[in-house]
Amino acid sequence: MAETNTPNSSTILKPYLETDRMEVFRVGLVGVIVGLIVPLLALAIANWFIDPIFCRSNQSFSICNSGGIVAYHSAAIIVAMAVIAIFANWGVFRPLPLVIAATIAMWGFKKFVDPLTSGNWVEYYLFSMALTALSYLLFYWLLRLRNFPASIILTAIATALVCWALVA
Repeated sequence: MAETNTPNSSTILKPYLETDRMEVFRVGLVGVIVGLIVPLLALAIANWFIDPIFCRSNQSFSICNSGGIVAYHSAAIIVAMAVIAIFANWGVFRPLPLVIAATIAMWGFKKFVDPLTSGNWVEYYLFSMALTALSYLLFYWLLRLRNFPASIILTAIATALVCWALVA
C-alpha cells in the first residue's frame, strides 16, 4: 500500500496555542480581582502615604494635586509584580508581556473614569473590574499566537490603541 502525502489534522499547526477553559477563567478572574485591588490600594497609598507625608505643609506640592494619579500608578505597579509571580506559578503562557501590556493599557484609566463616575464608587469599581478583566483576556488571547514576533507586535498595537482610547 502506498503512503499518501496528505497532511492529517494532527500535523497541521494552528496559528495559536490552545488552552483550557480553566486557565482562561483564572486569567479573567485575576483581571477582576486586580480591577478591584488597584483602586483600593491606590486609595490607601493616597490617604496613608502621599497625603500625610507630602501634603502637611502650607506649600502646595505638585504631588498633592496629582496624588490620586501617582497613587494609582504606584498601586498598579505593585499589583502587576504580584500578578506576574502568580501567573508564572500557575504556568500561564507568557505572563510577563501579558501583565505588562495590561498594566500599560490601563495606565490612563483613573483620568478616564474620574470625570465619568463623579463620586459614584460602585460604578467606578465595577467599571474598573470589568475593563481590567477584558484587558487581561485580550492580551492573553493575543499572546497565545504561535508566532512570537507577531504576537508581540499585535500586543503593542492593541496596548497603544487601548491607551489612546482611555486618554483621548
